[in-house]
Amino acid sequence: MALINCKECGKQISDQASSCPHCGAPVAGNPPAPSATVAPLAAESVRKTSTYKYILYGTLVLLVAISCMGGGKTSNTPREFNATQAIFLCEHAIKQVSRDPEKAEVPMVSNVGSGDEYVFVWGPQTKLTRLRNGLGLEVGVPAVCKVSHAQKKMTSLSVDGKTIF
Repeated sequence: MALINCKECGKQISDQASSCPHCGAPVAGNPPAPSATVAPLAAESVRKTSTYKYILYGTLVLLVAISCMGGGKTSNTPREFNATQAIFLCEHAIKQVSRDPEKAEVPMVSNVGSGDEYVFVWGPQTKLTRLRNGLGLEVGVPAVCKVSHAQKKMTSLSVDGKTIF
């Protein structure tokens, strides 16, 4: 191994080098070796990219197929309306008619209705709703709420003896 001067920049380099490490000029008599190593690396990079692309496309197709089929969890029948949904309607309405909806407390009570009608009663025998009065004090207030099972809406609401609708 001998040192020679680069024809481009004049600095000393190994005669075994394929190119000058300083300026990158090819060394006379030594074929450039990087092209032989670059091609396999580029092909491997393309293979990795293609593999990731196929995995991404496969996942996307799978998600679209599951969403089109509904995931097997839904059916064409409408969801059953139950007492929990009915009391939620009543709780929301009571809070809306109170002076301070954010501070209103509507405890859970049992359905006392029968047939097509859910009836919820907040009173002395159960738990009272807690609403703020005109002075800003929290007081216990009786309430009665009726919800139609068939119509899925409230049919009447009374709060503190006043009929709201």
